[in-house]
Amino acid sequence: MSSTPSVPMPPDQRNGPRPKVMFLLGAGASFGSDEETVVPPLGAQLFDALRKHSRVWADIPDEAAEIFRNPERPFELGFAALAAQNDAALPQLLREMALYFLQFRPGPENAYRTFARKIPNGACVATLNYDLMFDIVAHELLGMPYERTKILKLHGAPNILPHRSFKFINDGSSHYETLYKGPVEVLSPGDAIAGNASGERLCPCMALYAPGKRVILAPSVAEEAQKVFADIVFRSDFVVVVGVSYVEDDNHIWVASRKLTHA
Repeated sequence: MSSTPSVPMPPDQRNGPRPKVMFLLGAGASFGSDEETVVPPLGAQLFDALRKHSRVWADIPDEAAEIFRNPERPFELGFAALAAQNDAALPQLLREMALYFLQFRPGPENAYRTFARKIPNGACVATLNYDLMFDIVAHELLGMPYERTKILKLHGAPNILPHRSFKFINDGSSHYETLYKGPVEVLSPGDAIAGNASGERLCPCMALYAPGKRVILAPSVAEEAQKVFADIVFRSDFVVVVGVSYVEDDNHIWVASRKLTHA
């Protein structure tokens, strides 16, 4: 077992042949992927959706709730304020958030299915999303194992959790920049639901949906994905951005290449 966080990356992409195209999927891609099945909401509707889904999120005080609904930066400013006030609550909030996103499943006519069937050879896919709808399609149609995914998770994912050997001991700390730096494993959606629901895995490797997109658990997982993403973008013939809102301080996305700023 490795002593450092690690999830598989697309093989031979850093030093291999020049990639033809990089696809970057954002929240709008999942939101617009299906007219027949319930899909994950966009950021402006996410807080109220989480409050309906989770008692933990529902217990957030009303004064803090208004910050989550800030029209200039929906959800992100509220999560940042909450983290600054009480970051000891973050693991549970992230677990509940993971459980919310893990419930979504692509329908039979989901646009991701069409995309998967037509994705060109030599293409790479990166995602900013917390849902696993495209992962499920890639597993079903392309035979891509969840534990050896080739999808670059720039903000982590709800199914990337501390290794099963991990045991968390609460030392009473109420502030941390990084909570865990040990080995992780990538689980199927069903196993990820069980892992997050039990609380035994602490929390998933998911970026805080807040300015800076800080990752408190195994941050090197997302950092490595971002490095590979930047390298592939620089070498790709084309970059296709689907459903991604421009947020100026998301430098890990936009500074990757000038190609993205004009995509």
